Amino acid sequence: MTAAILALPYHYSEIILLKYNHKCTDKQIAGLLGLSEDNVKKRLQRAKKKLKEIMKEVG
Repeated sequence: MTAAILALPYHYSEIILLKYNHKCTDKQIAGLLGLSEDNVKKRLQRAKKKLKEIMKEVG
């Protein structure tokens, strides 16, 4: 799983790591990255979709 996260583009992997490893809320992530909460939510959705694709390819 770690390798798959690291295979993501940085702007996706940083959100995944902040959300799930550091247990940050969307609001906290938005503040840390200078994004809106809506943008964080959209990036998180895209990151999870991309992560699923990578996991499928790896097997």
